[in-house]
Formats: sequence, C-alpha cells, structure tokens
Amino acid sequence: MKGYIGNFETTLKSGDKVKHGAIVVASGAVEYNPTEFLHGKNPKVIKQTELGTMLAHKKFKADNVVIIQCVGSRNDEHPSCSRICCSTAMANAEKIKKEHPTTNVFVLYRDVRTYGFAEEHYNEAARLGVIFLRYDPADPPKVYENGHDLFVEVDEAFIEQGSRSRPTTWC
Repeated sequence: MKGYIGNFETTLKSGDKVKHGAIVVASGAVEYNPTEFLHGKNPKVIKQTELGTMLAHKKFKADNVVIIQCVGSRNDEHPSCSRICCSTAMANAEKIKKEHPTTNVFVLYRDVRTYGFAEEHYNEAARLGVIFLRYDPADPPKVYENGHDLFVEVDEAFIEQGSRSRPTTWC
C-alpha cells in the first residue's frame, strides 16, 4: 500500500492494484455469549445468530417468539450499543412473520436503534404484526421455567404517561 489520505493504492494478493480514498481496518469482534435469561440452561433460549441460522435453513418452528434486546450491552460492564442487534432482530422478526404469519412475535426493547435502511425492517415488521414492548432497563424482562414451559414477563414502560402497566406474561 502506498499513498496518502484520499489517495491510496493497494496491491492485492492477485496482483491487481486498487485505488481508494480510505482504509477501514476491522480487527474483528467476539459475539457475546449470554448468561442472562436462562441462555445455556434452556434450549429454547437462543441467540439472534442462531435464530437467523434456523430461519435460513428452514428449521424454525415456534408458536411464540420473544426477542429481548440489549442483552449484555448498554450496562456498567459494556456501556456501548453494538449497533447491530436491533437491525438483526428486525430482519429476523420480519422473516418470521413473512414465512410463519401465525407465529406471535414480541420484541422487548429499551429503544430501537435501526440505522440507515434497516429502519425499513422495523416498519415492515410492525406492519406484519410484530408487537413491540418497551421495558425499563432498571426492571428488565424476567425469563423463567415452569415444568416444560418457558415464560417471559415484562413490565411495559409507558414513557409518554410516566406510568407502567401490569406485568404481562407469555409462554
């Protein structure tokens, strides 16, 4: 590589030369492996990437899906937003509703952060009937088992009114 900001030339392994104005070095990332919400303890609790793989390989089957956002981030240990979870959740929710329209899909969120064109996934998911419920980070959703059933309980936060609803439970 040679050049300066706005005018670089890089020789690829193939021998081709490419002119470009900037270089982005992506050092890689490590996917968060949750310990919250019974992940690793109950096989029904999976990560977004696993859900995406199931959908891609046509191995998805569920009557109810609850997607919990901001797991392991935006807290004291990891204060930043990953900037990918919301967009991935919206795409997965949209795909579920298109391919399995009778499946109930709930997205539990602190706030939805879809960047750029990913906003369209949010709009389409809502149009298809995905239910969005905002929760207070001080009172996150609770996931628990009762026999073979898995339950999610959340107090929906009503920001506009400054009040909160009764807990809502799904199985």
